[in-house]
Amino acid sequence: MLTCEENIDKLNDTFNVMLDVKSKAQVEKTQEEIVNHFLDKILELKSHLKEKTEELDLLNQRAEKLTWLNNVDDECLEKLAEIIQIIKDIHSIVIRHYADLNPLRLRGIAVQELKMFKQAIDDMKENYQDLNSIFFVLPQMTEFTDTTKKLEML
Repeated sequence: MLTCEENIDKLNDTFNVMLDVKSKAQVEKTQEEIVNHFLDKILELKSHLKEKTEELDLLNQRAEKLTWLNNVDDECLEKLAEIIQIIKDIHSIVIRHYADLNPLRLRGIAVQELKMFKQAIDDMKENYQDLNSIFFVLPQMTEFTDTTKKLEML
């Protein structure tokens, strides 16, 4: 029978191998947790972008409906000017958010969601430009007002 002293090298070797395997298993689990956490954050980002896009789409629909207003008085024009400014402010905020997120798109992360978000942002810009043109720029142009009056007579 061997004494502990005689087997100490075998015991130490086995101990070190076991410790190494345990350490590798912990690292692998940690790496898996990191990847899972990363993927969870991507899903959260996609969900957030979808919600924000839907919110912008609703605002855009409301703005588009305003382009069909007729016979607006000074009070309505004041309110329209305020609405246009608010839309511009929102656009300024969300376009910066998009710019901050663009590096993710370039890396292939949330590409479709970012594309839809950008489309809603572009629609918003078009809407405030349309509102401004319809209610403030075009009515100041005599050719436009003359043509409009002629069309109303038909």
